Amino acid sequence: MRLFSRCKKVLFQAGHLVRVFLFQPVCPVCNRQLVHFRETLLCRRCLAELVASADPACPRCACPVSRHGGLCVQCMHAPPPFLETRCVAAYEGIFREVILRYKYGGVAGLARPLSRCLPPPDFQNLGAESQILVTVPDDPGRKRTFSPVKEIARRYARLHHIPFRPKALVKIRSTAPQAGLSLSARKRNLAGAFYCRSRYVKNRDVVLMDDVFTTGSTLKACARELARAGARVRVIALARTP
Repeated sequence: MRLFSRCKKVLFQAGHLVRVFLFQPVCPVCNRQLVHFRETLLCRRCLAELVASADPACPRCACPVSRHGGLCVQCMHAPPPFLETRCVAAYEGIFREVILRYKYGGVAGLARPLSRCLPPPDFQNLGAESQILVTVPDDPGRKRTFSPVKEIARRYARLHHIPFRPKALVKIRSTAPQAGLSLSARKRNLAGAFYCRSRYVKNRDVVLMDDVFTTGSTLKACARELARAGARVRVIALARTP
C-alpha cells in the first residue's frame, strides 16, 4: 500500500511538471506561475490569504462593530428577518479579486476553494436534523451558463452534509439591478419578486447563502419570503461590503 501511495505521488508530481512545461499555468488572481505540485488553480500565497477575518462583527447582520458579540445600532432598532449572519471577510483585497474572477472571469474552478473557506453551518440553536441549505435565486431575465452561488452551495452541502434545496426559493419576476438604487427603491424593486415552496422549508432551519452581502435588501426580501413559509432563517455569505 505504501509503495502504491509513493508511486501515485510520483506520477502526480511528474504530471504536474509536464503541465507546467507545456501550458505554463498561472494563478488567475495574481498571475504568478504555478510551479508547486499542490498549486492546482490558485497559488499558495493567494490560497493562504483566503481565511476568515477575526474582526468583530454584528452577529445578526455581520456589519463591523467595536466589540465581539455586540449588535450594531441598526439591528438593535430594526432587526432583519434573519436570526444570524456569518460572512468570511470584507469584500476587498483577495476575496474581492477571487469572487470577481469566479463570477465574471470564467474561472469556474474557484468554486472549490470558495466553498471551503465558508464557515460550517453550526449556528446557535440550529437543529441539525431540520436544517437545509437554500441560495438566493438567480434572476430569470439574466441568462448565465452556470449559477455561481448554486455551484458553491452544492460543494458546501456535500462538504458539511447538509441537504441543498435549490428549488425551495425561486425568483418569479426579473428586476432591475440593485446597484445605484436608494434603500427604499431597492425594497420596492424586490417587492413580490420571490416565491418560496413551503413544503421544503416549513418548520425547518434554513441556511440562506449568497456570495456578497451588500445592503442586505435582497437577503431580507428572500428571508421574509422564507419566514412567511414557516422557516427559521440564518444567512451565510462569502463577503460583506465594508
